[in-house]
Amino acid sequence: MRSGRDTTPPSVERGEGERQAWGRDTRPPSASLREAPPPAGRGEGEGSSSLPPRQWGEVARAKPWSEGGAVASILAVLLLLLPTLAHAAWEPPADVAEPFNAGVVALGKGDPAAAETAFRQTLATDPACGRCAHGLGIALVRQEKLGDAITVLDRAVTAFPDRAELHTALAGATFARQQFATAIAHAREAVRLDPGSVDAHVALQQGLLREGRTDDARAALVGAALPGPEATCLELLVGIEEGATPPPGKLAYCRQAKHPGLASTVEARMAAGTGRMAAAAALAGDTLSADGQATSVELVASAVRKHQGGDDIGALPLLDRAVTLEPRRVDARILRAVCRARTDDLDGALADLQVVFEADSWVEVHETGGLSGVLTARDEAQLQDGVRKGAGLLVSLLVEAGRLDEAERALGRASAELGMGPRLAAGAARLHAARDERVDAWKVLGPALSQWPDDGDLRLLAAEIAAQDPGVVPPDVAAVLDAAADWRSGYYKALSQARAGEHDACASSALAASKAMGGAVQPAPTPDDQRTVLRLLHTCAVNAERLVDADRAAEAIGSPGALQEVARINHALMRHQAGRSADALQLLEGLTATTPRRQELIDAIRAQASGG
Repeated sequence: MRSGRDTTPPSVERGEGERQAWGRDTRPPSASLREAPPPAGRGEGEGSSSLPPRQWGEVARAKPWSEGGAVASILAVLLLLLPTLAHAAWEPPADVAEPFNAGVVALGKGDPAAAETAFRQTLATDPACGRCAHGLGIALVRQEKLGDAITVLDRAVTAFPDRAELHTALAGATFARQQFATAIAHAREAVRLDPGSVDAHVALQQGLLREGRTDDARAALVGAALPGPEATCLELLVGIEEGATPPPGKLAYCRQAKHPGLASTVEARMAAGTGRMAAAAALAGDTLSADGQATSVELVASAVRKHQGGDDIGALPLLDRAVTLEPRRVDARILRAVCRARTDDLDGALADLQVVFEADSWVEVHETGGLSGVLTARDEAQLQDGVRKGAGLLVSLLVEAGRLDEAERALGRASAELGMGPRLAAGAARLHAARDERVDAWKVLGPALSQWPDDGDLRLLAAEIAAQDPGVVPPDVAAVLDAAADWRSGYYKALSQARAGEHDACASSALAASKAMGGAVQPAPTPDDQRTVLRLLHTCAVNAERLVDADRAAEAIGSPGALQEVARINHALMRHQAGRSADALQLLEGLTATTPRRQELIDAIRAQASGG
């Protein structure tokens, strides 16, 4: 068994930019980025300003008057005109209306690069256009150009400190840059300036929950001037973070919210105890369209659903699409590595893990955090746990590939940065065992079993190493293994027989281990434990040409995608040769082999079974 293959890394996307659209990674432009009607011309038409273009923060100055009465009169007029003058400076003037509108349209179509070009064109003509800077900031955030976005939006806030939408946008950009205190400060200011802004409240809640400040998040909602459904959704999100289950009535009311992604985020996070990716998987459903419109969040969530059901082959195309959309999605790459390892594509699994763990910023995951679905403090802990499991899988796969020096380097880096969790401990023990350093392997496994006594993978690994050399097993570990001498001992007996080429004996031992799993075993075997034993039983039964046992194992596993690829192909061939062509075709349904030779065999079986 390869350590870490039960990894279920999570994911829900964080919204970014001016509108905090929870749970989605594409958003419509905010109402504040509506298209500008082309006015008659700068200095013409009602409400326009005759001021020339200004640089950031530049203030128009009136000439002093000598007469006191005149001064008082002009000040009164200026006080009345100030809102109009500020509005005129904020809005795009006539000569930039066309590129500004093009930028708004581009954002709406999900083309932030084109939007950036258009908004930069407007600012080149009128550097004082506040809404143009606002649009540019959003376009930059959506391209992950966070440093540039923060610079643009910070200058805009300096020039227009009373615009709530600018503070909201800057809160989004600094949140994405992991500057949570700054994000919270700007979100609070946005709420103060516009107490009825849902965007501002969402930005504030997002920042507070990211830091785990649920009391502050709840307090910020007291007396908030929000529509009822939106307020209810935000209250539910705080409750979910605290471990509460949303009442059905409140959830139904939340679903009436008009803010994009808010209600769906509540639904995605409400599955208590299943983790953020499992919750997203429940929301994503069983299938996704093949038209390419699904987001990376939905693709990864659906892949998790298939992976948890044992259909790793079915999960792989979804993860391929997700990684194509977001090449730096750490959780997608780790899950794809797990699925590839389970389907015996060790080279592919290593390639994914090396992309993740050989990058300079691998521990940080990604500077925005959003590509792996980090929304709250609890999300970060879950993601880091997934990263630890991925690192352990990398070490174990390198050991299995005989690349021991690389495994040692990966182990050293991972343990220094992440700490020695159970998966890395398993990798370290495997490395020692591969070097015939069994005493050192037990020095790692003994304390690990004491610290994580219920970890099934550590117990299995201990049983495997003990079977190879019982004489060096420490007494305390031997006692633990004797207490757990149930299906595990049968599984490792079968595994050793399979490695020795004793396929019939392996099938018998694995069958006995599978039956033992149904007894009163503590800790109870997990669904992944059961699939592992059944996969070994299926492979050995096929190799021993025990068709009945192979059929029973495949039926118990449920999904053909969970079967080992070569065993699945050979099982189909056995069914065809036994006159069960329809059953053979059913077993091969949806299978595309990982090598040309295997694909040729699949095509030949299909042709013969179909009467071709």
